[in-house]
Amino acid sequence: MRLLDDPKLLGEKVEEEAEEVVRAGREETDERVAEEAADLLYHLSVLLVSRGVSQAAVMEVLNARSGQ
Repeated sequence: MRLLDDPKLLGEKVEEEAEEVVRAGREETDERVAEEAADLLYHLSVLLVSRGVSQAAVMEVLNARSGQ
């Protein structure tokens, strides 16, 4: 997969998709927000895999923060 081989490209895709979610949240329908959020989650998942970070590790961080 090209994204896994190019950390710079992957970072750019995550950034691009995050911007699109924000824009959709301001200006577009709930359906578009869901579509853009799905794109962001996909690219973020690829980034996590590329770094060897599990989604469980991310959830542990979120769970720890919710107890603060």
